[in-house]
Amino acid sequence: MMKYCEIFHNWQLSPEQIKLLLKQYRDGNRLLVDCLNNATSNVSPEVRSHIEDTLLLPIAEIEKRPFKN
Repeated sequence: MMKYCEIFHNWQLSPEQIKLLLKQYRDGNRLLVDCLNNATSNVSPEVRSHIEDTLLLPIAEIEKRPFKN
């Protein structure tokens, strides 16, 4: 995981901490998707598509795909 997330620290997280962090990550992404689904008139199709296309990508991949308005 450290290799793919570009995390070079040995955090020594317990399984419980990892589980909590992954749950928070999932919940945050779920909230973003819910907001996108409820804000159909306030979010342009281009912005929505960009968010959906990059939602779960590593930051290095997201940086390769800047949003072009």
